[in-house]
Amino acid sequence: MKYAFISLMLLGALDPTDLDADAADSMSGCDCNRKREKAKADVPENTPLAPPAVTLIDTAQVAPLSNVPSLYYADGLGTDLGVSFVRDGQLVFLFGDTNPKDPDDDCCVDSVAVTPDGAFAQRQPLEFLRKPGGGFLPLAPPGVKLKGMEVPVEGVAAGPDTYVFFSTGWHDDWGRHESLALAKTQGTDFGRLQTLWIQPSDRFINVSIVEDGNDYWIFGSGSYRLSAVYLARVPKAQLADHSAWRYWRRDPGGAISWVADERAASQVVPNNCVGELSVRYEPKLALYLMAYNCGTPRGVTLHTSPAPDGPWSEGVHIFDPGLHGYGKFMHVPVSFAGKDDHLSDPRREEEWGGEYGPYFVPSWTTVEWNGDVSIYYALSSWNPYHAHIIRSTLRRR
Repeated sequence: MKYAFISLMLLGALDPTDLDADAADSMSGCDCNRKREKAKADVPENTPLAPPAVTLIDTAQVAPLSNVPSLYYADGLGTDLGVSFVRDGQLVFLFGDTNPKDPDDDCCVDSVAVTPDGAFAQRQPLEFLRKPGGGFLPLAPPGVKLKGMEVPVEGVAAGPDTYVFFSTGWHDDWGRHESLALAKTQGTDFGRLQTLWIQPSDRFINVSIVEDGNDYWIFGSGSYRLSAVYLARVPKAQLADHSAWRYWRRDPGGAISWVADERAASQVVPNNCVGELSVRYEPKLALYLMAYNCGTPRGVTLHTSPAPDGPWSEGVHIFDPGLHGYGKFMHVPVSFAGKDDHLSDPRREEEWGGEYGPYFVPSWTTVEWNGDVSIYYALSSWNPYHAHIIRSTLRRR
C-alpha cells in the first residue's frame, strides 16, 4: 500500500520498538493520527481466549519475496503485501500498490506473480505476470476503485473459477475503507477479472478465507488497524452470494448463533488494532493460525485455534521489529543509527522502515528435526518498499 511517512525529525530520539499505536502506524507508513477522530477503534468485547498452544522458538527473514528480477523486467521497482493461494499447481501472490519504473506512470496499480507450488526454496522463481506490450499486469476489475490504500486482500480457487477480494472506497477524511469488492476470473487469467459486487461493510474490509469441508470461513476486520476480528460462514457453492453469508454472534450469556445481519456480528478475537490479517489451517500443527500486525505489542501477533470458530488463543508475539526487522531488512535512518545499513530505497535514507501485512504461505511449512514446526509468511516493509519471506519456528505446548 501507499502510505504517507514520518521522518526521523518527527520521531526525535524515540526507540522505534517502544512506540504507541499512533507512532507505530506512522513508522509502518500510515498517516493515521489525524484520521482517528472519525475512524474509531473497536471496543474489545469479552470473548474468552484460550491459553496459547504454541511457543515461539525463533523468527528470521530468510529471503526477499517481491525484490526479484522479474519485477524489474516487468517495469516495477517496489511493491507490498503478497496474499497467496494455490491455483493449478502454482502459488499465486497478489501484491498491493506497485511502484513503476516510470515516475509518470500510475503509482497505485496492484500486481500479481506466480511460482510453482511446493516446498520452500531459498530462490523461489517468482514471475510477475506481464500485460501485452510489456509492464506488469494490473489487477483491474471494472468499476472497482483501486488507488492508494485500495488493494487485493484475498484469493480463492474454486473449481475453474478464481475469486479475488479487494478493499476499496478508501476515504482520507474517514481514515478507513468503505467497501469490500469481489471479482472473478477463470484460472490465472487475471487480465479478465469480472466484478461481481461491491459491498459496503464495517467489519469485513480485510478478509481471509479458509476452506473447510463444504463451507468457507471468512475472517474479517473493519476500520483500518483499529478493528477486532469477526467471522462469517457460507456454503462453498454460495461464496459469491453475499446475502448467503452468516455471521458469528455470541450473546451475553455465551450462546453462539449465526445471524444474517453483519452489524450483529461479535468479535471472535477481541482487539482494536487489526487491519491486514491472515488465517490458514496448518495440518502440521493441527491448528488454525491467525496473524496480524499490531501496535501493542508492536509487530506481528499470532493466535491459534483447534477450530475456525474458536476458542482462539491469547496472542503470541512472533515478530518484534526491534529484534527481527530493523537493521536486518527494515531500514533505520542514518542520522538515528549513526551509520548506513544499506537497506533504504534510493533517496529515502531518512525514512524508517516498518512492518505490516503478514500473509501465511502454508505450502512452505516444514517440520524440523526435533518436531518444531517452521511457518512461513510474507511480510512487507515500508522502507525498503518490498515484501519479504519470514520464517517463525513454533513448538506445541
